[in-house]
Amino acid sequence: MNGDQRCAVCQRQVPLRWHCTSEDHLDRAVCSRAGGTGVWLCATCEEAAHRHMRLTGASADEALAEVLDRLARLLTQRRTYRRHRKEA
Repeated sequence: MNGDQRCAVCQRQVPLRWHCTSEDHLDRAVCSRAGGTGVWLCATCEEAAHRHMRLTGASADEALAEVLDRLARLLTQRRTYRRHRKEA
């Protein structure tokens, strides 16, 4: 990995792992060795994609889309703030 590569989902500049999207591999080690179409993901995003695949039976493409959607929801949700009163 060179210094310019970033995770395709979260854009963090950390060591990346290959996530094959042209075939569905539940095992992360098998997925990282598979050729074909795919994306480079950080360990956190790759684990989230594989966990989604295991829990829902989603394909590799569907899992990647779900991880992207989750991140988008987190970044765009409105935060609520509460004013705390100081006690006298």
